[in-house]
Amino acid sequence: MKKLRELVAERILSTRKQLGMTQKELAERLGTSQPIIVRWESGRAMPKLDDVIRIAEVLKCTPSWLAGFVGDGPDGNLIYESAVPVFDNYEDILAYINEDAEKLSKMHVIQNYRHVFLDGIDEADDDKLFGFIIQDDSMSPEYLAGNIVIVNNSIEPTPGKLVLAYLEKSKSLILRKYKVSTASASNVLTYELNAVNPDWPKLTIDNPAECKIIGVVIEYRQRA
Repeated sequence: MKKLRELVAERILSTRKQLGMTQKELAERLGTSQPIIVRWESGRAMPKLDDVIRIAEVLKCTPSWLAGFVGDGPDGNLIYESAVPVFDNYEDILAYINEDAEKLSKMHVIQNYRHVFLDGIDEADDDKLFGFIIQDDSMSPEYLAGNIVIVNNSIEPTPGKLVLAYLEKSKSLILRKYKVSTASASNVLTYELNAVNPDWPKLTIDNPAECKIIGVVIEYRQRA
């Protein structure tokens, strides 16, 4: 999954070459220097919005495409290629993680798909990242309901990390701080899921069937 800077660099470079234009020629038409073009095309620098508009005009493409967007989202926002879907329920998360094409095609939020942009997050190619909308105040005041956390399904939880978990009995998704308690004689790991808000109880998990750790939170996003 490319970062935005890499995607923009690739599009400037490929489009310029398709037009048979040199870096020097592009720089002259933009009224800038060739080293600036080199920095943009190598991904070492990101053109500003005004620059993107001028580059797009010279390269005969749309500013939105050049800037890494793929089109208008259903809420009027542009969606990036390097974006991940945002979920609020376990069934959709499971379908996404398992790449279940049939379930994804029937996903009830598919027409209102929300995405968050990943620029600045380093992730491996096989990482499965998604956003989750915080549902309650169990982790307040650190993590507020309605805001979004970015979850990585590909890494194992370690003590102190914030995790997204699914409780089988209540059929609910929860965010909690992960803490290892003990390993039983049968080698079953017992761990705690702790809330920040003192009004919410500590959960002790000693049966793997009771709870599934879906992933580790790698970033917290406050909604504008």
